[in-house]
Amino acid sequence: MIKQFNKGPDQFVQTIDSTTYDKLINLLHIRDDVNKVVLGVFLGGSHPTNKKFLNDYVNGFEAWTNKEFDETLREFLARFRLPKEAQQIDRIMECFAHKYARDNPDRFSDPDTAYLLAFSLILLNTDAHNINIKHKMSKRVFVHNNLNELVKGKNSTGGQLTADYLGALYDRIIASELKIDSDTIFSNALMKGWLHKMSSNHKKHWQRRWFVLKNNCIYYFSTKKNEHPKVIIPLEGLRLRKLSELSFEIHDATISTIKSVKLTTNGPVEGNHQKYMLKASSPEEANKWMESIASNILGSPVILLIKRKKRMLVRKHQVEEGAVGNGSGSIRSKVHREDSFSVFGSLTQHHEDSLGSRARCSSFDFDSLAQSIGTITDDCPPTTADGGSGGDGR
Repeated sequence: MIKQFNKGPDQFVQTIDSTTYDKLINLLHIRDDVNKVVLGVFLGGSHPTNKKFLNDYVNGFEAWTNKEFDETLREFLARFRLPKEAQQIDRIMECFAHKYARDNPDRFSDPDTAYLLAFSLILLNTDAHNINIKHKMSKRVFVHNNLNELVKGKNSTGGQLTADYLGALYDRIIASELKIDSDTIFSNALMKGWLHKMSSNHKKHWQRRWFVLKNNCIYYFSTKKNEHPKVIIPLEGLRLRKLSELSFEIHDATISTIKSVKLTTNGPVEGNHQKYMLKASSPEEANKWMESIASNILGSPVILLIKRKKRMLVRKHQVEEGAVGNGSGSIRSKVHREDSFSVFGSLTQHHEDSLGSRARCSSFDFDSLAQSIGTITDDCPPTTADGGSGGDGR
């Protein structure tokens, strides 16, 4: 049965009877031979069949009553891999949040708080366990941001999100990384192939390197057979400029220096390139690379998803307020909802400020999330070239 599901879940689920359907739901929770990528994509589907299956699958977990939030999140994400598209991730995490809030009404009075707190832990996990991030979010900052905003009103989030509770969440994430199936840099890459990179030493010449685009980062290798990249270039906050039919450059328009990371036998070393000049073998290849890179320069995909969710919920409650009128109840509801989401004005700003100046390659699997924020765009106007490139001789 699992082999049939792995091969084609859409057709298989629609053709089985109710007894087999219930048995399949149970097997997907306990079997280790489930294709976690296939399961994640199917759970996030938009068809009514997929949505019903997602609801039944999530409700198939044992009751999460009095179970720690981070422990529940670990259990949930260990059974499948989050899919590519933001809409799919949104549906899955919404269902998770509804079940946890329903099983723990004294901790969360609404599922939106559980939804956003889950992403808060994911951001903390990235910050804490990415070896290329030197300046970590402190416990005081994490607790303060969440305590100051998410629990500003007990009526909006429940009375259990105390400083002690949030501090315990922080300690457990720091002590034990949120993990799902590990993969290689080559797997599920948005783009990979040979490009030529202009050398950074005094003798300017083109160097052929193997490039991989994934996780909002560009990785390049000396050869295709290398297991570990030579350099990692995080794309948040950078700009892209076309130089010719074959060549283009990546640069930072704000601080001039790209905070790339070179991986050495002695550990990561921070780079000081002012720009990277790259050249493809054909105009078609150059355009493909530029389009893919531009879509990843938008920013951290997790942060973008949170921001979009926040905007949607605020608009929803503004509409509800207008429909109900200007009574105190509707105003108070709107204020509480905006309070519960304004934490990400602090949390996302912390990550936006830090990620723009240091490498991030999340060990948590959000690789495909980067290409999925198709409805969010951020124009990157071309800027004047900033002269010769600095470098460290790599």
